[in-house]
Amino acid sequence: MNADGAIPRHMSLVPLAPRRKRGGRPTKYDPAYCELVVEFGREGASKAQMAAAIGVARETLDTWITAHPEFAEAMRLALTHAQSWWEARGREGMMAGKEFNAAAWIFAMKNRFRHDYREHVDATHTLHANDAFVRMLQTISPDKGKLRVIDGGKAG
Repeated sequence: MNADGAIPRHMSLVPLAPRRKRGGRPTKYDPAYCELVVEFGREGASKAQMAAAIGVARETLDTWITAHPEFAEAMRLALTHAQSWWEARGREGMMAGKEFNAAAWIFAMKNRFRHDYREHVDATHTLHANDAFVRMLQTISPDKGKLRVIDGGKAG
């Protein structure tokens, strides 16, 4: 009871108003999709193929990954299986001989699995500047200290 003798609302026997449902379309998510995407991954399916088979957009899969930790784990496993499937096709193809299109396989791997198969390019640029250009840059921003002069701009 309150100081004035009234029963607080949360302790009342009067039922509270039912909670209102959130607006918007209900989710199509089903926990069974976890097993389904892993199976698609075992067949080498891409994320787009998985989404199409379920009947949703790729972006919907991303939403489910964020909202459902079990689905996020299933997608990580599915994509690992998919990469493994493609790597096995390459290994088999190398043994097959002329029927294997190595260029197409390499292209697919570089585009599907960029993290592991892209070509790493180390780009280093050197600027040879003359003394007047260096002084001009220093007057613009003398305290930055980001300018590195090689050979003082003179050919050597």
